[in-house]
Amino acid sequence: MRLFALVSLLALGLVPTSPASALLVNNGLAPPGHNVFDSGQLDDFLHVRNVGCGDPADAITLSPCASPGAPTGALLDGAILIAGILFVGDTSTATLAGGEVGQAYALGSASLTMTGGDVVGLFAVGTSVPFQPGIVLVADSASALITGGRMGNVWAGGQGMLTMTGGSFDHHFGATKFVAVDEGTLVLVGSQFAIDGAPVAPGAISLANGLSLSGVFESGEAFDGTFRRESGASILLVLPEPAAGATLGAAVLGLVAFARRATGAPGSD
Repeated sequence: MRLFALVSLLALGLVPTSPASALLVNNGLAPPGHNVFDSGQLDDFLHVRNVGCGDPADAITLSPCASPGAPTGALLDGAILIAGILFVGDTSTATLAGGEVGQAYALGSASLTMTGGDVVGLFAVGTSVPFQPGIVLVADSASALITGGRMGNVWAGGQGMLTMTGGSFDHHFGATKFVAVDEGTLVLVGSQFAIDGAPVAPGAISLANGLSLSGVFESGEAFDGTFRRESGASILLVLPEPAAGATLGAAVLGLVAFARRATGAPGSD
């Protein structure tokens, strides 16, 4: 696992530097029998990592793991991370189906799924630290799939891929933003796409940033927010397929390859 994500986020001021505490779950077990958080309030940070990885005292940097063991799975479906962050790393998996977290990050080669719940942002009461938006982020070579829930921003960095087929944005959780940096890929699956109100065809966005991007997700929710895309990154607008699965996956991979050739991104040869 590279340290891109946390170093970059700390530099941007998106991660608080002094969490009250962290809960490390690295037991190699998975739901439904284990690691289900469906009620109550949890420690400020929750780390889901492979066996032998992680350190409860290392709440911020999510250090690389030299010899990761079996992956761990976790399900949040009603629990509340009090102004805290969900991290999933290594090759572990996490699903947010309900409840509330401040931010959610997938790093390393981990996988995050969001079907419900709220990503509300971070509040540092009684300090000079400003409100940080409710971000769902992938970095390194991690992936995320969002089909529901509410959030403020979505970010794809490193060589990560974040795919969004549903969900909604709440301005109380931060101004809506779609961000792709480094070689990250952000995929929006839906229809009626428009930039600054002008309809656009499905495909890779060639513009850089600052403009309004709107449309309707496959699940039916409308979206409208600004976007930012670095030169090596991709924001892809994809129409739903009658049989999602492999067809959609192949279409996305084809668009990623095309976008990287067009921008001259590393790995495009």
